Amino acid sequence: MLRADRAAWLTRPVEPPAAIELVEIRPDDAHLWSRVVTHYSQERLVSPVLRSFRDALFPEVWNGAPVVPWLRGILADDERVGFVMLAVANAHHPEPYLWRLLIDRLHQRRKIGSMVLNQLREQLSAQGHRSLTVSFHEGRGGPRLFYERHGFAPAHGITDDDDEIGARLSW
Repeated sequence: MLRADRAAWLTRPVEPPAAIELVEIRPDDAHLWSRVVTHYSQERLVSPVLRSFRDALFPEVWNGAPVVPWLRGILADDERVGFVMLAVANAHHPEPYLWRLLIDRLHQRRKIGSMVLNQLREQLSAQGHRSLTVSFHEGRGGPRLFYERHGFAPAHGITDDDDEIGARLSW
């Protein structure tokens, strides 16, 4: 770790933010969101923001239709701290799918991910949805325990990738 990186780590905020906001990413600020990066040990588990932009622009086809992305930046007390992307529910994809959730390495363990999940659940519930799905890779530093703590339960058929675990949160 370089001296500047260590200094940033030692002076990072550690308390939960007073507020989070899911904000639209605009063409004039998209480059700033690419500075939101995960811890290097999690790079094999979470795609970076720029790859997520690419995936949103050229979405994969699943169940015979391309997924429809919904992406937002995460602000915590007006600071860029994360990125979230859903695949929107539609006729071909009946449940919303948490495609990406990335919290910047300097802002992890501040309960921001939990706050995002709560806000997503509220928004989806207001739209009439009663579940949210996700898939993830197993491994050291992986998100399994995080999702389990929030009520996600293992579920089959969420992904066709044999290397990923599917899970569903129902309410």
